Amino acid sequence: MSETNVAGSIFPKTSNPPYTAQRGTEIPVAIEQSQPKSSQSQKGLLPPKLSFLKSPLFLTLVGFPNLCTIIYFGLIASPIYESEAVLRVSSPVEQAKSQSSSISSLLGGSHDSPGIWMLKDRLDTFDEFKSINSQYDIQKLYSRGDFVTRVGGLSSSWRKGTGDVALWKYYQRIFDMDVDENTGDAKLTVTGWTAEDAHNIATALVHDAIVNLNYQDRQQDAETITAAELECDRLRKALSEDDIAIAAWRAQSGALDPKIDYASLLDEASQLNTKRIELKGQFEAISRNAPNSPSAISLQSQMAVINGGVQDSLNSAKTLFPSASTYEGLTIKRETDAKLLEAAGAALQQARINAAQNHYYVEMIGSPSNPKSPSGPYSLKWVSIVFIVSMILYAVLG
Repeated sequence: MSETNVAGSIFPKTSNPPYTAQRGTEIPVAIEQSQPKSSQSQKGLLPPKLSFLKSPLFLTLVGFPNLCTIIYFGLIASPIYESEAVLRVSSPVEQAKSQSSSISSLLGGSHDSPGIWMLKDRLDTFDEFKSINSQYDIQKLYSRGDFVTRVGGLSSSWRKGTGDVALWKYYQRIFDMDVDENTGDAKLTVTGWTAEDAHNIATALVHDAIVNLNYQDRQQDAETITAAELECDRLRKALSEDDIAIAAWRAQSGALDPKIDYASLLDEASQLNTKRIELKGQFEAISRNAPNSPSAISLQSQMAVINGGVQDSLNSAKTLFPSASTYEGLTIKRETDAKLLEAAGAALQQARINAAQNHYYVEMIGSPSNPKSPSGPYSLKWVSIVFIVSMILYAVLG
């Protein structure tokens, strides 16, 4: 048997030659790994992608609120008009302080004036509400809005009334005053259902603010200047009473001034005493030379008269002492009142200067605007807010 037949009997004939492995090589082996496959039953249990839209929780938290919001702001909400005015309240004293503290201002210091906060508080008061309501019927003007935002609507808890607390609270919502602490300016914003109403009420608020500040200035003047004027009047009256008392003392005592009269009497007594000494010397000389001379008798008579004058002057001077203390008290009181009157006059002038410097003045940076188109009701803003909040609630509770 040939080798060919032997080989053919061992290896069957094929079209492709058999793979012959050489020494040192490895035969690759294909390994199949079984991949897990989702069963048809599991696919059938998954909900559709939009099935959550039919969820009662989604409809309650997201669907219904957003639908109501879109309907309200798209079809029902009334247009809102805003009238804006920019005010500044200043005084000469505060301007001087602001200039002296310019360095601190550059570093971010506050420029707001106490007057602007007084103005803001005034606009919030019930008295200001009554003033505006007497000029413009708030109940009538703000009943033109939709059922939510009008007077007595849903936002007011369906409460109506004219001049009561509910209407006052509604009045406080129709305007806002924002104070910029960096510049000291205040922006007054008044909302209304028509441009005319917003403009008219903003103008009335600005006018009332100016009138109120002027009234406060006059009240401050009454507390400072009037008090100084009353003190001056009182001291003038006291000074007049002092003059009357001194005149009455002079009429009663017959003396002009105890000090002057006392000095005059002493001077008179001194002069008479000098004359008496001179006459006495002459009398003694004549008496030695001619004792019975008529001149000696005449000199003796003159000395007697002079002695009487000296004694009268001294007695008159002594009588001034009891009344001199009374006169001294009157003059001291008059001098004191005169000095107090002078000081009160200076204080009055200073009070007038301070009052003028402390007056508050309203500067109109921007007059109340008269809008031509509505600025509200901010539909996109509120629709976005409701949508975001509702989705957050659904994500948390769902």
